[in-house]
Amino acid sequence: MKNYLSLYFHIPFCLRKCDYCDFYSTVPSRFEVDLFVQNIFRDIAEKKKLLPLNYRIRTIYFGGGTPSVILKYFPDFFLDIISQFSSAIKNKIEITAEINPSVIELNEIDLLVESGVNRVSVGIQTIDRNLLKFIGRKSIPEKSENNLKKISELFSNWSIDIIFGIPGQTLKSISRTLDNFFSSTFQNPPKHVSAYQLEFKDNTVLKKKNIKLPDEDVIVEQNNLICNFLKQQKMTHYEVSNFAKPGYYSLHNQSYWNELNYLAFGPGATGKFYCTRTENTASKDIISQRTLIEKPELLKDTYIMMKLRTISGIQFNKFKKRFKTDFMLKYGKGVKKCLNSGHGIIEKNRFRLEEKDWMVLNSILYEIL
Repeated sequence: MKNYLSLYFHIPFCLRKCDYCDFYSTVPSRFEVDLFVQNIFRDIAEKKKLLPLNYRIRTIYFGGGTPSVILKYFPDFFLDIISQFSSAIKNKIEITAEINPSVIELNEIDLLVESGVNRVSVGIQTIDRNLLKFIGRKSIPEKSENNLKKISELFSNWSIDIIFGIPGQTLKSISRTLDNFFSSTFQNPPKHVSAYQLEFKDNTVLKKKNIKLPDEDVIVEQNNLICNFLKQQKMTHYEVSNFAKPGYYSLHNQSYWNELNYLAFGPGATGKFYCTRTENTASKDIISQRTLIEKPELLKDTYIMMKLRTISGIQFNKFKKRFKTDFMLKYGKGVKKCLNSGHGIIEKNRFRLEEKDWMVLNSILYEIL
């Protein structure tokens, strides 16, 4: 696995930026799209020169923005990108594209399949029209319904994103959203669900409106409803915000949570290559990259923060092999504090958190780190 890596492509184009989104994105002109395509292929060529001769691709992920928007200008974009790495793809790998079901066209779904994309992550957020309007999310219900039916027919592996903690959102509203995807509407329902708590991040429209978020007890109640519902669908809560059927965990996201190598392409994208972190400039112009070498202690801290987000937790023998450090000798005092307060468990030579602990993850990390 030493020379395996994942690829992330940030396609920063949206027809309209959602009011909660803080990712770099823009409403494109033809000139901006042309410039982006030139830059990203130049970036690919430069980064490939630095890779070992025998490297292999583990996963590919197209995020945004709304990645499918580029297909309106370059129908073969995804195919052309994937073909740049064809010599490093030896077996069938997970290739994911994010989509907005109200934006993508039926023929563009076909283009994704033809290009080699075999997994889609569908940004639903909620089916409540008033809440969609509140968060500034473009929604065309009839178009979404047709697209979603086609997606469920063409992709055996598809995921949906939902948001909870929206001001004015009720338990009934969340239940209706979930029921919509796990009722008889789809013969092939989603195999994966990502459920994110709404945050008002800096420089977003919602943050500037100075709106109050729901109280903590409301958030906990909504989170519990989602967890219990998806448990009934035989899904495993395998990461703080992610649930999946057996065999359908997001392989790409596990590259992040396991602190594996991944290259990042496109404006604003961040990557990791061994002990370095990379950050591309968030700009419409030529993409430049800033590289930071992480100190050993920071590498350990980041690994712990990521692994405690997952159901697997921290395996002591793997931690020692990776960092030449005994986990319990260095962090045992904080771990014992957590255990004494009823958070986390030690089993089978590992420390991990349970579902109830993830709601206070930041407090646990504070104790340990």
